[in-house]
Order: sequence, then structure tokens, then C-alpha cells
Amino acid sequence: MKSAKIILLIYLVMCLGIDAIAQDLEVPDVRAIRAQVNTLNADNGLQKRVFEAEEFLGNVTDGGGSLTCFYKKNTVVKIVEWIGLSHGNTTREFYFNGGKLIFVYGKVCNFVQKGDGELDYTKTKIAYEGRYYLKENKTIKVVINEQEPANEMGKGLIDNMFADAEQFLKMAIKKK
Repeated sequence: MKSAKIILLIYLVMCLGIDAIAQDLEVPDVRAIRAQVNTLNADNGLQKRVFEAEEFLGNVTDGGGSLTCFYKKNTVVKIVEWIGLSHGNTTREFYFNGGKLIFVYGKVCNFVQKGDGELDYTKTKIAYEGRYYLKENKTIKVVINEQEPANEMGKGLIDNMFADAEQFLKMAIKKK
């Protein structure tokens, strides 16, 4: 019995140790991506080009939309997609390094419901928020904050994340 406990203890230590090592290997990549994103967000010298909904959406939503492309030395470094909907809005921020997608921030905000059941179109609350860290077109870390369980809109934000990022990047490069 004592040997079984020792074997179990060794097994647990090995599993926890391997998991800790794997997490340590991931952390520098995530830290580096976070640093790049913070640097881009703090850079007031980026050039900006805004596309209206009609220019990038197949179907224009009732709340409109915009695609804002940010350039550093004629290279696309960030693209922000904002779409207004009847129940709120969605935002996706795509960050690039050397033409490769490194990070996506997605958020769904719903209009707040007033006491009489009507929507207050001046106030929103976050229903879904996700951060997606990428390396070599693979997701290496995902952080999700869902305020409303099973938020389909939030899940829809990431379904076409790579395809949309590629489409938006091509558009941003073509129409600088």
C-alpha cells in the first residue's frame, strides 16, 4: 500500500511538473505578444484609414459599421472592425506583426434593458470578451470572459477570425 502511494505521488509530481514547464514555455510568447499590442495601442503616430460598412460588409447592419486600419511605415499593424446591431455592437481588433496575425481581441456589447423592458440605446454591457494569442497561425492562448452564458454572438466572433483577418488585411493593403 505504501509503494502505491509513493508511485501516485511521483506520478502527480511528474504531471504537475510537466504542466508547469509547458505553461512556462508559453508565457514568453504571450508576454511578447502583449508587449507588441500595448506598444501599438500607445503609438499615436500610426496612420489611419477608415472604411465605412458599405465598403467591407456584404450586408450592412442596421447600426452601421466601420473598419479602421492602422499603418506604421506603410505596413498594416492593426485593424479594428466595429459593427452596430439592433441589440448592441461587436468589436474585433486584429493585430499583425510582419503581415502575420498575432492577436485578436473580440467583444460583444448588448444594450441595457430598462425597467419597462425597452432597450436603453445609450448604455451597453459587455456580454462576451475574448483575447486570442496566436503564433504561426495557431492559437497559443485564449482568455474568455462571458457575462451571458452560451453567448452565440461571442462564439461567432471567432468562427471566421482567420479568414476575416486575411480579407481585411488584403483590403487594407490594396486601398492604403
